Amino acid sequence: CRPCCSQSSCCRPCCSQSSCCRPCCSQSSCCRPCCSQSSCCRPCCSQSSCCRPCCSQSSCCRPCCSQSSCCRPCCSQSSCCRPCCSQSSCCRPCCSQSSCCRPCCSQSSCCRPCCSQSSCCRPCCSQSSCCRPCCSQSSCCRPCCSQSSCCRPCCSQSSCCRPCCSQSSCCRPCCSQSSCCRPCCSQSSCCRPSCSQSSCCRPSCSQSSCCAPVCCQCKI
Repeated sequence: CRPCCSQSSCCRPCCSQSSCCRPCCSQSSCCRPCCSQSSCCRPCCSQSSCCRPCCSQSSCCRPCCSQSSCCRPCCSQSSCCRPCCSQSSCCRPCCSQSSCCRPCCSQSSCCRPCCSQSSCCRPCCSQSSCCRPCCSQSSCCRPCCSQSSCCRPCCSQSSCCRPCCSQSSCCRPCCSQSSCCRPCCSQSSCCRPSCSQSSCCRPSCSQSSCCAPVCCQCKI
């Protein structure tokens, strides 16, 4: 027995006393708890499905998320509950709880921890890759450097993290921790200990080469 519903109500299996009258949905519609007037007919989802506001036809059944969860386009089965993002947010695989709303990236974009608003889409890097500010398209994955690391062009795998140097700093082989910022020298330039700002580019000299305030040749 159910209370008298509108003419549009159809035959449904006996539900609990708390079930309400709903307009005639598809045959697959099942008993659900009484939702707000704005709740729509949805296909039979898992028992964990709860009342949600009327979404577009393309919205799918999802497990009960927090109250802040909103209508999203039909994603893969692996899509999890996420906070309400902007319209431009896309379906992403289940990331850690710390994953937040990001603009729609390419299919190859991976789960990353919540970075600053300025963080942008990057290709899938290793687990050790950190959040970095938006660099040029040519910026590639680098290991987690200090907070002071800035955008640099894509260097070889052997390139190390260096502090933020002038715009003219270029890719160099991995030097000691004491290596400092130097202007872009020729490919033949090698690692030298921390010199004064006035140190200039020299060709690959012996270990005995020292810092000089003027451009000189190799010292023996």
